[in-house]
Amino acid sequence: MIVAFFISLNQSAETTPASFTWVLAMAAAMSIVSGVSILFTGEKPPASERRRPGMSTVLRDRRLRRYLFLNTVYGVGLAFAWPLFPFVIVDRLAMKVWQVAAFSICSSAFSSLSQRYMGSLMDRIGRRPLIVFSRVAMSIAPLVYAFATSWTHIFLAEAVLGIGIGAWMSSEPTYLIDLAPQQLRATYLATNMTMYGVAFFLGSLAGGYVTDTFFAAAGSFQGINTGLLISAALRLSIGLSFLKIHETFKPVDRRPTDAA
Repeated sequence: MIVAFFISLNQSAETTPASFTWVLAMAAAMSIVSGVSILFTGEKPPASERRRPGMSTVLRDRRLRRYLFLNTVYGVGLAFAWPLFPFVIVDRLAMKVWQVAAFSICSSAFSSLSQRYMGSLMDRIGRRPLIVFSRVAMSIAPLVYAFATSWTHIFLAEAVLGIGIGAWMSSEPTYLIDLAPQQLRATYLATNMTMYGVAFFLGSLAGGYVTDTFFAAAGSFQGINTGLLISAALRLSIGLSFLKIHETFKPVDRRPTDAA
């Protein structure tokens, strides 16, 4: 995104598919390079005793089942807005490539900078509050996109969203690692990502279909706004339901005792 920002900053012509050619080509090249570079990282030696647990073994964990269910439902609500964001960026606001790059950089920067603080906060107050915050914070994006009249509104929303993403990236893997027996940590994480894949597919499909079928007659942008507001409501309401998940971490009381 930083490279995309600088190579498109002086673009004066209208944004066309050709405007993205170099950006997409570089993204593909960097993905290949980073993927190959992983081959040179060290691998943790395998444990002496290995077993291959089936999915039934993993799903016997009632706490994991509840989390997977809420995550799947939330994933549908999260992805509901995904087909609608490009209409706001391209058709309504006619944003340039450098503007898209600028708010992406902003979101990534806030996400990266907040993660260290989120980790220490999570070790003080527990995992669940950060998980709830990260889910609820995601409702800001479709809400702002529905009413944005300038690209700066998107920029500011993405800054706040970056903090929510930082909380998400810090809390979710930590929560799943807390839940899982040591030999099943990768399996728990992979199971969660599998459910996300299904949820994101269904949510994106539902968002496009419902908006086209039921709200398109109201006018292009009005229908898109309705779809975005539905997604915001889903993200908020389902995000609050994560208050029902089990807490996996009890903060250590560091106050001095009478004996001390």
